[in-house]
Amino acid sequence: MTLKEKTVPETLRLATQSAPIRIPIAKVEIDPTKNVREPNVETWAIPQLAESLALEGQSTPCILQKIGEKYLPWQGFRRCSAVKYNAERGVIDPMTGKPFTEVLAFVINEELSIKDQFALLLDAGNTRLLNKVEVFYAAEKARQVWSTEAQIAIALRGLLDSQFPVKDPSVLENPEEYANYRKGVVQNLLTAAKSPVVLRDAYVEKLRGKQKWPSERDVRKLEKDFRTEMEADKTNKISRQKPGKEFMKTWNAYVADQKAAATNGSKPKAVAMMNGDEVQTAKNACDSRILKTVMAIVKRQIPQEHLPKLDALLVDIEAGKADVTNITKILDEISPTTPEPSPTEE
Repeated sequence: MTLKEKTVPETLRLATQSAPIRIPIAKVEIDPTKNVREPNVETWAIPQLAESLALEGQSTPCILQKIGEKYLPWQGFRRCSAVKYNAERGVIDPMTGKPFTEVLAFVINEELSIKDQFALLLDAGNTRLLNKVEVFYAAEKARQVWSTEAQIAIALRGLLDSQFPVKDPSVLENPEEYANYRKGVVQNLLTAAKSPVVLRDAYVEKLRGKQKWPSERDVRKLEKDFRTEMEADKTNKISRQKPGKEFMKTWNAYVADQKAAATNGSKPKAVAMMNGDEVQTAKNACDSRILKTVMAIVKRQIPQEHLPKLDALLVDIEAGKADVTNITKILDEISPTTPEPSPTEE
């Protein structure tokens, strides 16, 4: 059984067995937030689609659900919007020879479960390839339907494959291997989806190409900080909409650094992955024999004049007096320059 056969609701299959009918566009309620596309309708290229309908007519029916006297689209948001666009302008429908007033649609008269609704939305994405922002929106909605990353990866596989091509074709044949292959991408999308709204919105702006931050690593760290503070909160007032004071302090500093780096053309600082206590714990757990072995290897690769500086660095590391910045600076100073490979080595 194919993925589409698994996900397309039975109600849709029954509805599409009969001929599509014409529904007054005035009775169709188009809510962009229910779609997995960009909620900004201006990105839907409605005037262009409306022009196409004015020339050729609507040949592909929409999928509408009848609720009371109104109809909600689950497939064909853009087509409904384009018909409405033409209707408002008195454009003639070449299929009827009269002004656009109706949309051609299959109608579902039964109640749809959340899974049924989501299946229709995902199938709608096959009409026009979604971009990475819209794949993120799909992942956000998928969290309301499926409980595991593997289930979400399988449900989104058509969208994921269009935006993140599979490099290993063999995983396509095995659902378990595919879910594992997509684990990293899905985790990144879901982490951003459950993060504070300010972080989530910044991530969306990055996907839109309007800025280069936050990185996936920064999203994970910041979301973890938010989650830790929220779980420790006794007032239960911290939420995604209203993060805690500590998170906002970190967030504001992070945003300021990113904006300053963008203005100055410098490389922004990464969010520290460990706080002071975590660094101290890691240092205490580190076997000094490992450090000595590493330094012994380095010693054999650097000029003799740098050995005293290297020995002093090792003493500071073992005493806990050297920070990451100093260690990096000293290693950069004493590291030998890697020669360019000769033509015969390439």
